[in-house]
Amino acid sequence: MKKLITTVLLAAFVLSACGNNDVPSNTIVNAELTEREKTILSATTDQTFIFDFTTGSEFNELDVWIEKYEFGKLVDEPIGHIRTEIEENGSIFFTTNQSSVESNEAFFRLGISSNGSTGSSALSDIISNKDSEGMQTVWDTLN
Repeated sequence: MKKLITTVLLAAFVLSACGNNDVPSNTIVNAELTEREKTILSATTDQTFIFDFTTGSEFNELDVWIEKYEFGKLVDEPIGHIRTEIEENGSIFFTTNQSSVESNEAFFRLGISSNGSTGSSALSDIISNKDSEGMQTVWDTLN
């Protein structure tokens, strides 16, 4: 529980320093993090993705979700989803931690920060080890 609270507080701290006001409207870009922010995140999560967004005034909500694919096919419904009110710009963050190799359980945190408020969702999923020989986990970002 302490690790979860620490992760949330660190993510909120990091996101408060990640604003990028030079982004064109209706754009999502990789957030530029300081070395200190990268160090804090690498010490608290296995993998982190942080994006800055700018929407303009025509949008007031943002939806973000996590999809799972096995053998190249979409599996069921999204395993995580968050919707929150936004104001023109902010940040989206996604972090993951694996509890242990033996349990095959992965923990995720998905969040949105905009106009001084942050909404987040914590979830977990079992990574199947059925036919997992040669299994790969692929993370990609928008460029």
